Parts: sequence; structure tokens; C-alpha cells
Amino acid sequence: MNKNYQFKIGFLTWPPLGVYDPKRKKFDGWTADFLNEELRLYDSINNTPIAVNSPIHGNCDPNGNCTDLLGLIQRGEIDFSEKPYPFATLSGSMDGIAPGPVHSDVSCKIASALPEIGTIREDVLKSLSIFTSDAIVLLTFLYLFLLSIPFLLWFFKSKFLNKSASPPLIWPLICAILRQGSSQLDLLCPVTLRCIWMSITIAIFFIGALYSGSFTTDLASKAPSKKINTLADIARSDRAPYLLQEPLCPNMLNYASPQDKRDIERRISAKVLGQFNFVLIRREKKIEECVFIATPQEIEQVRISYCAIEPNWPMPEWYSSDASFPVYLLFSVFNSNLPPDALKTIYDLHIRLFESNLDTYLQWKWKYQVEKFLDVFRLGCLHKTTIGFKPDLYRFNQLDSENYVQFFTSYLFIIPICILVLLGECLSVWIISIMNNQD
Repeated sequence: MNKNYQFKIGFLTWPPLGVYDPKRKKFDGWTADFLNEELRLYDSINNTPIAVNSPIHGNCDPNGNCTDLLGLIQRGEIDFSEKPYPFATLSGSMDGIAPGPVHSDVSCKIASALPEIGTIREDVLKSLSIFTSDAIVLLTFLYLFLLSIPFLLWFFKSKFLNKSASPPLIWPLICAILRQGSSQLDLLCPVTLRCIWMSITIAIFFIGALYSGSFTTDLASKAPSKKINTLADIARSDRAPYLLQEPLCPNMLNYASPQDKRDIERRISAKVLGQFNFVLIRREKKIEECVFIATPQEIEQVRISYCAIEPNWPMPEWYSSDASFPVYLLFSVFNSNLPPDALKTIYDLHIRLFESNLDTYLQWKWKYQVEKFLDVFRLGCLHKTTIGFKPDLYRFNQLDSENYVQFFTSYLFIIPICILVLLGECLSVWIISIMNNQD
């Protein structure tokens, strides 16, 4: 066995999230911990890490010419890669590329961001108030009717009103109905009129405050979330299908009916070659207008890129379908022109790594790091800008702000009411002066 062979290992670094430092012989960036863990798996052999500044494996044409990482392995610039590849997508054997031992498996999923379900503003007002709109109108007219009773009694000179002093600073409505002794002049005295106008002011403000303060954030929308589960759903939806890095996922279209396949292929607006190139999607569509046919890891990376590119937007709720697509094996990718001893060395090393479940540990660490980055309730990328929400509920922070807007709008009504109070004071002085002149 050739133990002195210097292996050239290719790493997909997804710049700028991962950058290799040749002096320190370590990776820097957000994915540095994950990449350095993978690099330590090969400490038992002499190796030279080669950072491939591309997020994709590459593709091979029918003539056997490969690009990107596969092309570097095919040309001998890299001996093998830390990333596995599904050889099921390659037609026949490729010169310069050989499959190694089984690394893991992969299956494509249909993923989409659920639209933010919320009722329109009028429906929110009707649903969140403790009274319905009809009840509020009825209660308002009832209040105005009760308020007009003292004036009606005074106007018709009811016999129930005896001439005695009216208690000061008592609500005239209660005084007129429940007590006796309110004369015409007493009812129109400035103190009593001021109480009447202030009671109107307080009542209107109370109704507005009660109405706006009765909002709640636990409102379930009546509109169901439209979820995409199958290829037929993609064909019938108005969302733009996107294919990411995994070369297996485009083959999943073969499981659709011929008509659905044609509809999907016609509407594929872009084939995004890269896991973090969400910026290409953002220029064309909103995230709620897209549907992804990708692996679970790629879906997580789209979520990361969305979160990093749009930090001020709330993170949507993602839905991954349970559609049963075939599961394919992923193999290590070697350069077939390596010396036999060197080829056997890395072959045995990958078998030991597979049997030790170290790759499973790295996958768990990657998943933990992704969830930590996307966690909106801990120090995630959105922890400073928004609060997490459920797709079937009206968004909490928006609804909460609307509560305050409605509440302070009630305060604004005090301005015209105060003007009416001043006009009422002037009117009461004028009426009293006329009645005094008549006497």
C-alpha cells in the first residue's frame, strides 16, 4: 500500500460561506465547523484540500465530458471528493470517474413556502371585536336614544319633572330618569350641559377603546392553506417550479403524466445551479410563488439563503410533501486513473467511515447548525426583526401593531368631540341667555 501518496481532496465550499485558508489549513466562514469536521476524517492519509469555489457537483454530457467538480476529478486535478454523487444519473461509464463505496442515500421532495393566510382588514375587524358590526350600530343608536330622553322630557314639559334643585355633577341622564326635581332651567344650566357633553365624549371613547381593545391574536383563518403534494399539483398550480443542484431531481418529472410533465417543463423559469443562489429566484418571483423539487438538504439551504438575503422579512412556514419518490444510493466519487494502492487506500477509508457512522454524525451536526441559524426564537437570523408565526394564523406582530393603530385612532376622535363640546358650551350659554331674557 502506498502510504506516501498525497491525495487531493475536493471540497465544495459554497463561497463566501466557506473559504479555505491554506496557511492555517482550515476552513473559515459560516460552514467552517462542518467542513473542518469533514477534513479531520482524512487525517489518517496525506492530503491536500482543494476548495472548489462552486456549490454544484457539475454535469456530464452524453459524450462523457463533465464540468465543475466532476470535471476536475475526471481530469485528475482532484483525486476524490468529500461529496457523494448518485451515479444513477450517468448514462453508462464515464472515463476518469469511478464510483466508490456507498456513502448514503438521497430522495427528492416537493417543497414550498406556504402563503401567509390572513383575512382582509374588514373581516379582521368583524371577527376580532367582541361585538359584531350590526350589534355595535344597534348599541350606538340605543345609547343615543337613552341620551335623548332628558331632552325629550324637557321638550314636552313632562309632568314628572318637578321644580327643585338638581344635584350638581350628576350625570343628567340618571338624574332625569331616576330622580325628580329637574326644571327646564336647571337642565340647561352650564354645569349640567357640560356633564352631558362630557358623558358623550366618554361614551364614544369608551366604545372605541372597547372595540379596538377586544382584538386577539388567536384568530384562525377560514381560508385553508393550499399545499402542493404531488407533481400533478405543481402542474395545476400557478407557482414557478425550480430545480436545484441535485441531478436526480429533474428525473422525478418522469413520474408525472405526460401532460403534467409538459406543463411543468414549460413553466420551469430557471434551473438554479447552486444551493445558495436564491438571489436568482428573488429577482423573478416571491418565495410564495415558487415550488422546489429538491433534496431536504437543499431545501434547508434555500431557507438559509432566504433568511440571509431578506432579514427584514418574516420567515414563511415551509411545507415538504410526503410524495414517495424513489430513494437512490450516493457513492463516493474517485478518479479512476489513481494507482491501485492509492485507490484501495481511499476505498477502505470510506468503508471504515461508513461503518463508523461518522458521516451520520456530520449530517446531524449540519442539521443542528442549520436549525440553530434558522431558529427565530433563539439567536436565529430573524430574532431581531420579527416573531415567528403559524401560517394559519394572522401574523402576530402585524395584528398587534394594528391593535395599537386602532386604539390610538380612537384618541384622534377626541379632537372633533372637543370642538363639539366647545360649540355645545357656546350654544348652551346662548340658550340660557335667551331664556333669561324671556323671563
